Amino acid sequence: MKPGIYYDLPNDKYQTGEGVSKSNLDLVNTSPLHLRAKQTAANDNGPPSKALYFGTAFHALMLEHEVFASLFVLALELPENALVTQDDLKAACKESGLPVSGTKAEQIKRLKDAGCKYVFADELKAEFALKHSGKTILSQDEWDRLHHMRAAVRAHPAASKLMGLKGHSEVSFYWRDEVTGELCRCRADKWVPDMGLVVDLKTTEDASLDEFNRSIAKYRYHVQDAYYSDGIPAAGGGAVNQFAFVAVQKDARVVEGVAYGVAVYVLDKDSRQLGRDQYRKNLNDYAKAKKSGVWPCYGDTVQMIGLPGWYMNRATEKLAS
Repeated sequence: MKPGIYYDLPNDKYQTGEGVSKSNLDLVNTSPLHLRAKQTAANDNGPPSKALYFGTAFHALMLEHEVFASLFVLALELPENALVTQDDLKAACKESGLPVSGTKAEQIKRLKDAGCKYVFADELKAEFALKHSGKTILSQDEWDRLHHMRAAVRAHPAASKLMGLKGHSEVSFYWRDEVTGELCRCRADKWVPDMGLVVDLKTTEDASLDEFNRSIAKYRYHVQDAYYSDGIPAAGGGAVNQFAFVAVQKDARVVEGVAYGVAVYVLDKDSRQLGRDQYRKNLNDYAKAKKSGVWPCYGDTVQMIGLPGWYMNRATEKLAS
């Protein structure tokens, strides 16, 4: 992949393509060996986690409606008169004066051959699966939650304004790191080049200020902010003047009277600088391991370890009381 800006690169091509991503750096932050293990895994094609595919579905619904329609579908709702279980089929056969023995397929064939006008759930499901082959099937609850979340974003003054700005969605950026020479990449949810603005959409358990900062630390969103803010101009996209997070709750918990709470956050200067320092170290560690062929993990020597500070403080307070 050549350095530059790619507007129409499919997400699966981006995710499986070359270049160091922020998620790669997260693994390096645990240890370079963790990233190496993922890169060399014999089978890394398992199904995505429920949280991951739900987040992917929400991104597509908010940013690329046509992509959403091509990847996701609402689960089939069977009509009330459909014969679902084998007991249903046996009852239908008995009612029609036909033998009740055999498999479900045999019972269905027997009823159809006799000209009985029944609706068979198995046939409806097979037709539905064939029509929507390759798509992820969403339950009614998931479908409703996704659309309620979208409505919540659209009802939020700041979030709706950001999402409504004229720009580009799901844009991929590639650049060469000047220090290591590594090909790097990032993918912006929404990029508004005229304003130098990047908007990142985050689904979360709790979008409140007190809790979302924990998510920032846990998932290293500050590293993402810095990595994208440096990478986009390096790829030829111009300066990033502001990076905004739109946090959307995945559950209908009420926050200040509003279900599916939404909030918009920008990081302070110190947090962004820490993210820059951390990604710089991660990228340097990766390049060093790649060049040397030595992929360190948790350390090769005997190390001193102690109890966490919070535990020591709590235990000391209990003893003192």
